[in-house]
Amino acid sequence: MQWHQIVGILAGIISLVSGIPYVRDILKGTTKPNAVSWGGWFLLTLIATFAQFSSGASWSVILIITETIKVGIIFLLALKYGVQEYTKLDWVCLALGLLAVVLWKLTNQPVLAIVLAVIADLIMAYPTFVKSFYEPYTETASAFVIAAVAALLSVVSTQIYDSANLIYPVYLILANTVLGTLIILGQKKPIHNKKK
Repeated sequence: MQWHQIVGILAGIISLVSGIPYVRDILKGTTKPNAVSWGGWFLLTLIATFAQFSSGASWSVILIITETIKVGIIFLLALKYGVQEYTKLDWVCLALGLLAVVLWKLTNQPVLAIVLAVIADLIMAYPTFVKSFYEPYTETASAFVIAAVAALLSVVSTQIYDSANLIYPVYLILANTVLGTLIILGQKKPIHNKKK
């Protein structure tokens, strides 16, 4: 087994592990995931997975597959235990995710689909970014930090250095790092700022 394979598999395992503290905190009632963000992320990781396979996947695809599984589980939990406030922005985000699927099918351009998925993902992440800033105690920082490490390993594992194999993992490094940082810094504020 080559080192690329080992690192790719390790990235996938760490990605799944990153969901454990998040699921634990959801079930404890301390983390309240935004169903719109997680539902959108599930749709978009599916798009990224199929698009990467279409363009010739490398070992970095393992991360995308495991992210899809993890995000799908959290989305299902969010439907029951999470924040479910639907705004106009939420509907716009959902529409962008669906547009990415349609455009991918119409253009048959995997890289375009991945770029559209990242843009839509970032927009769908907006409610979670806002919640992480204003209500950091309703999120689990370790889940995002561990996911950023998994994404970094995914980039290291790739044997094909092209945009199709690198765009999504690099985006996941950045997005998860920012979310984890927001939550950690927010939770370090005096306890009287904690929203009840």
